[in-house]
Amino acid sequence: MTEEVRKLKKTSFAIPFTQFDWGDYYADTDYLSFEEHGMYWNLLRRYYTTGPFTSDLNDLKRKMRYLEKDNSLLEAVLNEFFYLSEEDGCWHHKRCDEEITRVKGISEIQSQRARKAMQSKQRIAGCYKKTYSGSGNSTCSWKPTAQGYREITVIYKPTDNTYSEVTSKKTFWVYKRTTTR
Repeated sequence: MTEEVRKLKKTSFAIPFTQFDWGDYYADTDYLSFEEHGMYWNLLRRYYTTGPFTSDLNDLKRKMRYLEKDNSLLEAVLNEFFYLSEEDGCWHHKRCDEEITRVKGISEIQSQRARKAMQSKQRIAGCYKKTYSGSGNSTCSWKPTAQGYREITVIYKPTDNTYSEVTSKKTFWVYKRTTTR
């Protein structure tokens, strides 16, 4: 089993969005009949949401709600646009597999960036591990990057062991900036 097939098998096929190139679709399918277009479109839609099809045509017909007793239309479309993989015995579509792999790769990169951004935003620069001694107030300056509800958590860690650690949370609304940066 190749590395690409392994990656494809590990992915979830329920992708929320993928690009669709109407020019490529039309160039590849302009000669199809109305019924063949419908069959191919339904196969593509199912492929993008569930992945490769098993080689069992009766199972595929049932899942696609294809009620015809004659399998010739289904077989013709499958044989023309899909290939039966020797590695897993399933019907695959080369372009769909490439698009799914591409979208999953982009999604993973965006997820990693979002996790990194969330981790970096959890601490206010200049306020993290700020030491303070004496009585009164200690302040930190912070310019929020987005509007909406925000929550700040302050953890007081006394250097004297006779006092326990205290956590305080404050939720507030950040309004839209009235001035430019």
